[in-house]
Amino acid sequence: MKWKLRVRDEGGISQLAWWETKQLDSEDDALEEAWEMMYGRTGQRHLKVIYLQGPNSEWIDSADIEAWCKARASRQ
Repeated sequence: MKWKLRVRDEGGISQLAWWETKQLDSEDDALEEAWEMMYGRTGQRHLKVIYLQGPNSEWIDSADIEAWCKARASRQ
């Protein structure tokens, strides 16, 4: 198992309330994917990454994901 994101559509656009993304190789890849999905060039502001789950039951919640995304934005 690899890293995966659980995503929720808060805009009601999608037929799915939540889903999991493709699997990613590392925690960094998963965080980058979360940022790209929510804030990146192709970002969709109505999507929210609820959590990231790693291969060994690692867990990153939405507050930590948001903090990482804000720190990333300040580095640019």
